[in-house]
Amino acid sequence: MYVPLLHARQEERLAVREVANALVAAGNVNPLYIPVRDKKGKPGVAIRQLEFAVREVSKARLPTYVLTTPFAHKTDPVQSTILKVMEECDSHGVTIPVVAVTSGKPLATLIKEIAALKGKPFGVLHRGEAADPDRLQVELDKHQIATHFFFEGDCDNAYCDRWEFSNRVLLQDGFARQQRNADHRQGVDEEYSDLAYRYRRKGFEGYGDHTIVGEIFTPTGGGKAAITVAIHLTFQTLVANRPQSIWIRHFLSDDSTATAPRAVCVRQALDKLGRFINQHRRAFAFSTACQYFAGPPASTPSLGVLKRRSIKHHLELMSHLNL
Repeated sequence: MYVPLLHARQEERLAVREVANALVAAGNVNPLYIPVRDKKGKPGVAIRQLEFAVREVSKARLPTYVLTTPFAHKTDPVQSTILKVMEECDSHGVTIPVVAVTSGKPLATLIKEIAALKGKPFGVLHRGEAADPDRLQVELDKHQIATHFFFEGDCDNAYCDRWEFSNRVLLQDGFARQQRNADHRQGVDEEYSDLAYRYRRKGFEGYGDHTIVGEIFTPTGGGKAAITVAIHLTFQTLVANRPQSIWIRHFLSDDSTATAPRAVCVRQALDKLGRFINQHRRAFAFSTACQYFAGPPASTPSLGVLKRRSIKHHLELMSHLNL
């Protein structure tokens, strides 16, 4: 099972919507949505995006996890609001609530959060190890846990093995975010993650990542508008005798000045991406997103569309690998 961690924002949910029917047919991808605040620190826009996301996966009947206790910022939506969205927008009962465990969260707080789920099966996202894992284990054993999620590096093997007879998913952020788009290395294959090829050996039933967005969320999309256009593409090993892994390339515009027309910059990056895909047609034949990238677009796409297609391709890639 592959679990993409997605911020419940427009381009990420639209990427899921566009490929949802294929994911349902494959039966090997289950997204996990993380509700986030908007750029003004208010949850209103974020909640509307979550409503859209829940309706869309429900309509497609795509089993999806939703984090009901965001932990990153005080201005993230609260649990009661998220649960209300799930109740009102999920007409087919495909969404599964998730609560977060962090090293600093009191057990009493977690117990209240679990009680708010009213006996429904739920997932547990371990964002670090609990301060008292023995007490946590006793409490969680009282409930029906759908899935345990563990961030690799935040939880050691002994901690994860407390729930070794449960459905467990190992998570990793493979996207190395740079300060500026121009800082990404161009024309070079960088290793994204080998987790898909080793999670089973570690005793887990699934794996997950933050696609080509990365874990760090910025409500404005990264601060000031990017001068250099960057398109990110993940792919399976293309070079003989290279270790099995998922790799990533960054395709950058040549112009990197504030005065360069945005449409020109987009075309420069898109042309480089198209040439790369066409050089490896067989390797990308499964990806409808890459078919879009490789063909001549009717008009110059927006940065949002490019991001959406890159995320969509990543979802298609992981489903295609079926590891």
